[in-house]
Amino acid sequence: MKLGLQKNNISLEIFPFLKEKNNIRLSQELRLFENNKPKFTSITYGASGSIQNNTLSLATRISNLTSLNLAAHLTCVNSKKEFIKDLLNIYWNKNIRNIVAIGGDKPKIALDSDYNFAFELVEDIKKNNDFYISVGFHPEGHPKDKNIRKEINNLKKKFDHGANQAISQFFFNKDYFLKFRDALSKESPNIKLVPGILLISNFEMIERFAKKCKTTIPKEDKKIFYSCENPNNIPENISIEYTYNLCEKLKSEGVEDFHIYTLNKLKTTSKLLKILM
Repeated sequence: MKLGLQKNNISLEIFPFLKEKNNIRLSQELRLFENNKPKFTSITYGASGSIQNNTLSLATRISNLTSLNLAAHLTCVNSKKEFIKDLLNIYWNKNIRNIVAIGGDKPKIALDSDYNFAFELVEDIKKNNDFYISVGFHPEGHPKDKNIRKEINNLKKKFDHGANQAISQFFFNKDYFLKFRDALSKESPNIKLVPGILLISNFEMIERFAKKCKTTIPKEDKKIFYSCENPNNIPENISIEYTYNLCEKLKSEGVEDFHIYTLNKLKTTSKLLKILM
């Protein structure tokens, strides 16, 4: 049943908890992946775009406790150039050489920002040090504008300014990712696209988030999760099997790299990696 992926083909994503005791536990649990040696483990801003200090604090703790290769998220939202420059220097000095640069969701109370677009942030990151930069894209089109042509043009601009790879918004229907990949490869065959794969434990929550992001969930996929006794608590074996099957279908179409949105379910993620590698 093993898919045979290489260690450097898989990256993981976690988010900071609001309570420090939970972040301590999260950091300790991440030792599970030291033998797997994923390409990197990225740390987001946390729920509802929490402040960057949460990312820095958790990254520092994980760096002190593990040997994992880390990536820090940066967003355009509420970001000033001097702040970004100082933060990048801190990350570089802590041996964190991977950055995930995205536009970010605008908070209810927006502060002044020096960045309007992700490519501007990418450009400044590239000027700072030789970071490996991941950016985001929406294989079904941006939620505010489903025009795939615009999404492709925006993504190409990020690479023109220094991006190294692009990680997709989560999706359920593999065809959206594959069609986007094929359309892009005709123009820019060297742009590296990585599917963002969601490890689902609470389907009702994910369904609400998918509606907000305008992500399509096929009827057959809904049936899988709603056939469970409690869609708010998907059995681990169902979650792992669904994720594995999606990765297998993508691999059969030539996809080699995968980014796992763990939702901080690290023990389940560890079991998944054992059959992906």
